[in-house]
Amino acid sequence: MEPAEEIRQTISLMYTAGFVDPAQWGAGYPGVLDAFAPGSKKRAREDLNQLTLGGSARSLVSVTPTDARIVVRFLPDQRRRPVAALADMRFRAIGTGNGFEVPVSHEGDYLMRRLDGRWLIVGYEVRGRVGE
Repeated sequence: MEPAEEIRQTISLMYTAGFVDPAQWGAGYPGVLDAFAPGSKKRAREDLNQLTLGGSARSLVSVTPTDARIVVRFLPDQRRRPVAALADMRFRAIGTGNGFEVPVSHEGDYLMRRLDGRWLIVGYEVRGRVGE
């Protein structure tokens, strides 16, 4: 599999766990942490409210994505092999509760490296909002 596709899959699974899969919400978002390198998991665990729906999930029944875009840029070594990547993710959705809908938006800039045969997040900056 190509590196860009591997990164897309990692980020996609993370956003599914953090925003789309209600089973993950109730379980504390374990699938989100799978996207992080061992050295970054502690910070990610502390930042779960910023990396996911957070406490807003308690009032939602479902989240339907309306737009999800990822742009990946690679940082190569001298032989032009990718050694790191910058993944810029933009996610928009509609959250549905009992009788109401709210917009959901999340943006993340992720620094990724290939570790143990997988592209994992080693650093990040995120911004998100549920509701107006």
